[in-house]
Amino acid sequence: MKNNKIERAAIYYRYSSEKDAQVENSQRRQEDMLKNYCINKKWTVEWRGGDKATSGDKDKPMLMELKRAVEDKQILVDVIVVASWDRITRRHILDFQEDVKWIAQAGIKLCLQQEDRIFDLTNNEDAINLSIKVYEANRYLKSLSSNVRSGMEARFRRGELGYGRPPFGYDKDEKGMLVPNEDLPLVKEIFDTFLSSSVIACVPVMRKARRYQESGKAPSSTAVKTVLRNTIYIGLRTFGVAGTGRHGTIRGNETSGSRNVNRIEQSALPVLDVRDEVPPVVDDDVFNK
Repeated sequence: MKNNKIERAAIYYRYSSEKDAQVENSQRRQEDMLKNYCINKKWTVEWRGGDKATSGDKDKPMLMELKRAVEDKQILVDVIVVASWDRITRRHILDFQEDVKWIAQAGIKLCLQQEDRIFDLTNNEDAINLSIKVYEANRYLKSLSSNVRSGMEARFRRGELGYGRPPFGYDKDEKGMLVPNEDLPLVKEIFDTFLSSSVIACVPVMRKARRYQESGKAPSSTAVKTVLRNTIYIGLRTFGVAGTGRHGTIRGNETSGSRNVNRIEQSALPVLDVRDEVPPVVDDDVFNK
């Protein structure tokens, strides 16, 4: 099918965060660009949708909804329009076919709006070119992740690394360092309650925190475990226990989380004593118990 034979389009966008700025700048920007692109091409948009807060190497519910609609012949489209190929997939070179195979089988083309380029995935040359793009992007992500890790490690060793998400009982100042808030006294109460009872008994204690009072929601037992395992409450800071995500981890392999592991033993770098800047909330023996 030649470019001038395309008449019906589906537009798909994806963004990887639920932050307001990301929604505004990515979802609306992508959707508007794709709609305008189709208007300029004189293509009728038969379907449009996107996946919110979805990483490129994970399953994408709205994309799968489009797949089902196409396979069930609920809609007929000649082309799927995306801003760039990585909106469709960022899977490994051996796995990315999971995201695009159905497009080729349906005889639908893939249009990359930013390149103003159309791929016919039933054409070997086009399929190889897309594979090369996937390989190059994955190599870039690995390199980027490695560089980020190196920079974080150096800052951690120097004691200059800020905090991403502040632990329960703390906020962050303008320099990214921890400052206690009104919920910090609850930390000691959580530890004492756990030692005298159980994790479940700690949930009502933690629920007294500002964030839960304002939201009306109850904390989970997982949230309690996260507090009980966090060495910051004895003035020690660990690094790389939970890794940095699916594209690469601090310790070189994916880790499932940090709430049920010994952070001191699992720290990727020597533990830092930060008691001068973050005074202990509980005694060492209480924490170790």
